[in-house]
Amino acid sequence: MKIYNKITNKRNSKLIVLTLFVLPCLLFFKTFQSNAFDTCDPKLFEIFAMGTEAFVINRIALTHKFSKDEYIGLLGRIPELDNFKKAPVKLYRGRSKLDNYFIAFYDYLEKDNFKPYFSNMGIQGNFLASIYKNNILEPGINFQNYRGLFSIFSSLVFALFCIWVFMRHGFIAYLVSIFTIIQLDWIVASSSNMFWFVGLMFVPFVLNLFILPKCVSNSKRIFLALFLMNFIFVLLKCLFSGFEIIPTYLVMNTLPVFYYLFIRKYTLKILGISFLVISLASILGVGASMAYQSHKIAQYTGNSSAGIKHLKSSFLRRSKAKIKPFMPERIKESYRVSKLEVIKKYLPYEILSVDIIGNTYKIRAIHLIWILVFITLIVTLSKAFNLLLFSQEMLGLLLMNWVALFGTLSMYYVFSSLSYLHPHLVPICWSTPFAITLALLVSIFISELLKYARFMMINRKLKPRI
Repeated sequence: MKIYNKITNKRNSKLIVLTLFVLPCLLFFKTFQSNAFDTCDPKLFEIFAMGTEAFVINRIALTHKFSKDEYIGLLGRIPELDNFKKAPVKLYRGRSKLDNYFIAFYDYLEKDNFKPYFSNMGIQGNFLASIYKNNILEPGINFQNYRGLFSIFSSLVFALFCIWVFMRHGFIAYLVSIFTIIQLDWIVASSSNMFWFVGLMFVPFVLNLFILPKCVSNSKRIFLALFLMNFIFVLLKCLFSGFEIIPTYLVMNTLPVFYYLFIRKYTLKILGISFLVISLASILGVGASMAYQSHKIAQYTGNSSAGIKHLKSSFLRRSKAKIKPFMPERIKESYRVSKLEVIKKYLPYEILSVDIIGNTYKIRAIHLIWILVFITLIVTLSKAFNLLLFSQEMLGLLLMNWVALFGTLSMYYVFSSLSYLHPHLVPICWSTPFAITLALLVSIFISELLKYARFMMINRKLKPRI
């Protein structure tokens, strides 16, 4: 009877976990695919990163019309169509007009008028073009079937994160995580985006949360699996969406190490090795992507040093280079501003808005930072007075959020010029994953305070009166 009950309980627990995985998958898919619940700003959802997404559409058209290897598989555009007001062909802008954009671009496209864009590979463009050519998916209205592929993948990744939250922190924290993710404009807008594909960016972070507990065994196979997983997905991320928000992304991959730091069964040796393995794999993934990109550029130009020169100049343009007389004024301005000014520029950015009883509350980046400071102050005081208010996992979450904050700011610091020039793109850093992990921290902070208050009330009732 006892054995039967154990088997039944195992089956029930697996069924519960499966149910809790499937439900957010469906919710995320509807949100990412079409903003079904209007949790994302409609204007942002419609036009987000149209310029970058157009590169992918252009690559699909080029591959379909000519060949996969045309222009060495690089993304690109037709320069004379960039100024759409004066362009000889009307190109449509917006998520709901991608079909029209594709048709107009495809009809006008010739081999000689397409210009490669050296900064990114055309991996996803070639992949989607092969689907298009083989009639596996019809584009349909607004390329929704193609977006569906990216939405499904992103939904699986974020649902897996929510399962981890449920297993470590319970049902309330799980619900808070789901609610936060579907409220974050930049996550919703980019999870189905054919260029940014933010779900792919989250894979190492989420899988590291699950793999690191296995490293307790100190098995070489586990560390090898940790290395290969991080290397492969960092490489894929760079090949799909280039080096966008790369400083923040690389820090994000290491965050799980800081979460487990305060949990006693994870020694500093194991976590130190894990941190080095993740960091090395991530850097090598970026390096492999750069080598591949450099090779493709050299192959296209016939100049063996062209790839290295492009990568070097690209880095300088995005950080801070020398001001030259012929530069546009806005470029010069981006090189003049200090890194602190760039960081301050992003502090007022709205991260999410929450509607409660007809009132809309806008939460900005600076608000999130003040919340983190406040929680840190309370936790520090509780430790100073030896109050057993907070668990070790709570301390791990707190440290992870501080590292996530500095990870976000690192993008604005390292690539200050790019950040200054592209305020419509870079705010995604606040959601990868600082806003998500901070919401989790807040829910655990409140939960543990309430538990302590309940414990004190029960203790007072049980205390004998003199």
